[in-house]
Amino acid sequence: MNQNQRKKAAFLLDEIGYVSDVYLEEALTYQKRKFYTRPWVAAVACILAVVLVGGGLLNSPLFDNILGGFNKAEAPEASAPATLDSFLSESRDTLNCTAISVDEVNYFGSTYLILQYEGDQTLYQSRNLTAREVDRINNLLGKGDSVGTDSPKLLCRIWLVCEDGTVLSPYLKNTDGNKGHATLFDYEAEIFPSSDLISCISDILNP
Repeated sequence: MNQNQRKKAAFLLDEIGYVSDVYLEEALTYQKRKFYTRPWVAAVACILAVVLVGGGLLNSPLFDNILGGFNKAEAPEASAPATLDSFLSESRDTLNCTAISVDEVNYFGSTYLILQYEGDQTLYQSRNLTAREVDRINNLLGKGDSVGTDSPKLLCRIWLVCEDGTVLSPYLKNTDGNKGHATLFDYEAEIFPSSDLISCISDILNP
């Protein structure tokens, strides 16, 4: 040890002599604080950060649940009419139909739907159907659950007038006896039209 080193050592010893024993004891017994980490916490935090930056989670049900979004009022889902009769009755004022008289019905040349509401002598004619719509209806006619022994009272009768004069009804089974020719025949329901047929007629009659 040279002279300069001896001087520095002596200086440090002198300085240490002025330090309180309490501080020296704390320094000797000090232990570095340990930090415990869980790898899955870091992974989850990373994933959440990426998704949030992308904006994908902001509109997801998971994010709503985390923030208490499940308390928000949700808009009710639209439900399809239970029966064809209920659809025709409830939509009477909005259907895309033309009011005509019995004498104005043209049984040849075009295919269309004719409606008649209970207690009303006026007929309501749809637009002319496309070939695709005619095929779709013909494939669905006669399909549906049987009404049983008690036929329901219909608030609106409906016929399909075909371009060759044949007249059909979605409430009847597919038999030769359930076909009319150039006349809007009276009938009692034998089947409930299927939901697919209701949807098809709804697409035709809605504006």
